[in-house]
This record gives sequence, structure tokens and C-alpha cells, in this order.
Amino acid sequence: MGNALRPGDTVGKYVIESVIGEGGMGSVFRAQQLPLGRPVALKVIRRDKLATGAADRFLREARLLGAISHPHVVTLLDFGTLDDGSFFCAMELLSGRDLRARMKPGALPLDDALAIARDVASALAAVHERGIVHRDVKPANIFLVDGAGRAPFARLLDFGVAKRGLVDGETAESTLTDAGAVVGTPGYIAPEAITH
Repeated sequence: MGNALRPGDTVGKYVIESVIGEGGMGSVFRAQQLPLGRPVALKVIRRDKLATGAADRFLREARLLGAISHPHVVTLLDFGTLDDGSFFCAMELLSGRDLRARMKPGALPLDDALAIARDVASALAAVHERGIVHRDVKPANIFLVDGAGRAPFARLLDFGVAKRGLVDGETAESTLTDAGAVVGTPGYIAPEAITH
């Protein structure tokens, strides 16, 4: 059901190296950008999801992420279309692990928890200044970048269910969520998002 891309396949100016992860909407691959030889994370929407509104969400995610430049938000590098009409986006390839994996062995030291909270708060402040609501902040969407001898450096990921609000006279974007639907991950949804 997933994308039939394999190591050595070319997507635009990117050569697939390996699969990083698979999700319900698509796959993320480690790839090399040609001719620079720069490693990237290449996110590709699943072909069987094109008619489900996923393509619209994917395009919206790329547009929202492309509007943000911040040290604690993953950087979008490129966006394009495959021959079959599905979309891909290239993002910086991060080295480390997500906060969910870091928490599995046990509680974080207080200094590390505070450093991560500061980074995520800084990212969310920048996102909110752009009129964007992430709607799925959870440990799996907070990536801790490797760095010897320093506190964790967090990057906010996955803007797949983010939305743009009303800011400075903008009009509301067309909704991609059914009226009354709750968006986010149970256990991490803000109470006001459940009641409204």
C-alpha cells in the first residue's frame, strides 16, 4: 500500500537511500539531493491517499512549514510532484531521536526537561506569530537533535494537521476537517480543543 520507492530510485533531484519511517499518510525516506550530495528527509504522500483529502493536507502542511524559519522548527527545503501526481517535500535530515523515544527509559533530568520546554515554547511562539496552530504537539513530534556535551536541542516536527487562523485581516482557510471533529492525538489534545 505504501510508496513503491526503493533505494536507488530518483524523485526529482533526490536519490532514495533508505526508509526512515512509514505512517498512515505516507513514507519518509533518507535521500541525497543532487548534485549537492546533501542528505535530506524526503516525505512522500501515499498514492492510495490522493483522493482522500490527504493531498490537500500535505500541500497545506508544506505551505505552512515553508512560511516558518526558526531554529526550533524543522526546515522545509523543497516541494514537488511525482509523475503519478502525488506530492513530496524535502526537509533537513536531523540526527537524534524523538522525545517519545527519549522518555521510554524513564523521566528526564529537570535541566533537560526545562531546556526542551524552552525550545518548544520558542518554536510555538514563532508558529503562532505566523497565525499557525500546530494542533498535534506531543513527544513523537518533538525531535531532540544530537549534540555532545550540551542540553537537548529540540525541533518541532509534523505540521500535517496544523491550520492557519485569522491573523491581520486574513480570511479563514477552507477547512479540511469535518465540523465538530477533534483533531490531534488523544492524551495530548488541549482541553479547549475538545470542548470547541
